[in-house]
Amino acid sequence: MIPTFNEANNVTTLLTSLENLLEPVLGQACELIVVVVDSPDGTAASSKHSSPRTGAAVSRGAAANAARSPP
Repeated sequence: MIPTFNEANNVTTLLTSLENLLEPVLGQACELIVVVVDSPDGTAASSKHSSPRTGAAVSRGAAANAARSPP
């Protein structure tokens, strides 16, 4: 899991680097999950288009606030 905020310009490079590092060791046995919380710069869209093995979890509004608040 990779937490992000306003990383649209960097997330593709990061995911490519991680895939190049992990591929020889794990092959197809891994998934990169990018968590985007209220990022207004398009980080979620950039993450989704970076790799077929990348999932993006997007949190917004009340759900994001609830996830950040202690119980």
